[in-house]
Amino acid sequence: MAQKEQRIFAVFGEHKAGKTELLRHLLMATEQFHRHTMEPRHWLDILGPTQDCHQWWLEGDYLFHQNSSNRNLDVILIDTPGQRQFRNRMISGISHADIGILVVSGKMGEFEAGINKDGTTCESATIAYNMGLRHLVIVVTKLEGDTSEQRFEEVKKEIASFLKRIGFLEKNLDYLPLLDESYENLTTKSEGFPWHKGNTLLESLDIISSRL
Repeated sequence: MAQKEQRIFAVFGEHKAGKTELLRHLLMATEQFHRHTMEPRHWLDILGPTQDCHQWWLEGDYLFHQNSSNRNLDVILIDTPGQRQFRNRMISGISHADIGILVVSGKMGEFEAGINKDGTTCESATIAYNMGLRHLVIVVTKLEGDTSEQRFEEVKKEIASFLKRIGFLEKNLDYLPLLDESYENLTTKSEGFPWHKGNTLLESLDIISSRL
């Protein structure tokens, strides 16, 4: 039997921006957690033994829509740590990736801390580009209430400017807001953000995977 083609997605960004929770909800929504034990169905260890970088294997037909050509892919998700003391593990995770998922907090103060010259948002994005990663989905978390659209656009504008400055091409970037309470916009459109007309996370990953 021919070996399936792989796509590797690395999730990275500021510590406590919501990376691990995003992946947990994504695995639950695509039935990759055992419902009774809440343990993932498939653990991987492509980075070597570590408690600082989780890796999961998924089949494409769990993730992508019925008519997608990517349903035959094997998908590997890597959850990289955001703490600086684990920078080497983050670099190792990103180095394996075809597509990056940059998770950015939209909360006032948290985004600004991550995007400044000493922030890990800037650091991790720069490392990703220097490691050869060229395709990103930028997920903005912790958006609140009636100001969510305005705040999303502010964050998008600033992060887009930075990513362009370090070399990323606009055509290889996609942005989406994430509703923290229900984690809508991962697999289904969010009713909490009716102003967002773009893709869900899985739709973005599907589209980008098809380009590679």
